[in-house]
Amino acid sequence: MKRTPVYILSGFLGSGKTTVLLRMIEAVKAAGKKPAIILNELGKVNVEKHLFSEDQVNELLDGCICCTIQNNFRDVLDELTVSKDIDLLIIEGTGVANPIELIEVLTEPKYTLSLSLQSVIGVVDASRFLEYTSIFFSSSDMRILFKDQIKCASYIILNKTDVLSAKKLLSVEQKLRSFLAPGVSIYKTSFGNIQIDEVLKKRIVLSQESEERVSHHAVVKAIRLEDVPILSQKRLQDWVKMLPQNIYRGKGIVRLEGKKEIYELQYASGLLRLEAMYVDDPSTSTSLVFIGDKQAVADLKQSFANTFSWQNHTGNQKEERLFM
Repeated sequence: MKRTPVYILSGFLGSGKTTVLLRMIEAVKAAGKKPAIILNELGKVNVEKHLFSEDQVNELLDGCICCTIQNNFRDVLDELTVSKDIDLLIIEGTGVANPIELIEVLTEPKYTLSLSLQSVIGVVDASRFLEYTSIFFSSSDMRILFKDQIKCASYIILNKTDVLSAKKLLSVEQKLRSFLAPGVSIYKTSFGNIQIDEVLKKRIVLSQESEERVSHHAVVKAIRLEDVPILSQKRLQDWVKMLPQNIYRGKGIVRLEGKKEIYELQYASGLLRLEAMYVDDPSTSTSLVFIGDKQAVADLKQSFANTFSWQNHTGNQKEERLFM
């Protein structure tokens, strides 16, 4: 029986996984193959859905496929294993997913007959790596999760290297190698540019360490801000500059004062990006999702409300969920 090659795309929040995923999909399709994608988001809505409008995407929302919605993950795998219409499967977990537990599912006997795990591709943000591994900037739980994401990778894409000096990049690479299994390759790049032949090589090696179950998410919180008002771009930029370092990721759909378009907001590595999507449609709902340390996220909600006079017009409590 022909087995479908499977790739896990892992990486901490804001590392550039989605950009790498899009480049992988483009290259696979250019080679005449049909990929299937499992895309996991912590929130109830995937605000990047428009990026995959032409692809076979299986969305798993409102939880993490390695723990809280692992059964949903199995259900999707069950459907894909009977499909003869795909040549390759790529799984992108959330920024706080632990690939160790995805590996456990994919190597269960019922899936090894039809799926062949090829590689765990770890995307690492070079610009924040030393910060995330420092006891002065991150909690012990987050450092454990971050290291676990790296130590079970079979290939590392060290992204955003363009913002570092040669000396600092060397320090990053040296410390990164101390977490990796022997022989794991590191590919240094920027903007998610990849060498697809290298990325798609079969590299998976399951060590004893990779089979240990790890508890995580204990301090990770996601919050969804709905009914976001029309924002002043200048005030938004100033507010983002004041966000603490332990707000790891933000994204959503917003309207800006004086603009005719709807804007996609992306926040990672302390940087804000706004990209016009299409001319404003009154039926489009606006919302933002932020992920970070639980106290920082709680503080962010009040800060946003104070800065932008935001409140829930329906009177309902905003979604505020602790992933454990």
